[in-house]
Amino acid sequence: MVNKKTGLVRKIGKNIGSTLIQSLGVTDIADKSLELLNKYVDQHSGDIRVPDLKDVGLDDAEAILAQLGFKYARVLVQPKAALAEQATMMVLETQPKANKKVAPGSFVKLYFMDEVVQTKSRELVQQAVLKKQQRKAQQAARVHNTVQATKQNVGNMAQKVPLPKLKRKAKQTKQ
Repeated sequence: MVNKKTGLVRKIGKNIGSTLIQSLGVTDIADKSLELLNKYVDQHSGDIRVPDLKDVGLDDAEAILAQLGFKYARVLVQPKAALAEQATMMVLETQPKANKKVAPGSFVKLYFMDEVVQTKSRELVQQAVLKKQQRKAQQAARVHNTVQATKQNVGNMAQKVPLPKLKRKAKQTKQ
């Protein structure tokens, strides 16, 4: 008996579902969605992935981009401490990022650094190291001053506190 009821519920559910789909015009919506999807696929079917050019020489990277049909430009980066040990005249990164799909003939920026940027980056690293050493020296001086002040205060307090037991023992030893 339970099976008959569930079978009946399924049949009614299917009929209601198909009636709702037809009355709400879901097929029209599905057709429009499919049409838009096909249009998108047609527009982007010729997209090319941007090659990974990191750590490639600038001249080689430009040749690769020209061969793939991209437009490109060199962009000199600003000095940063993180760039101090990077090689010069090599691609540091690209915009758009590597492996991103773009239309043929898109514009790609090649970020690189020259010797001037490298020396400035190394100077930034040296300045950071110097600041760190100065902070450590200042902290060591503060700790030393605190320890000295604490020693002096403890010594002063010990002189001011009367110690009667010690005086008695001293008198007893004299006698």
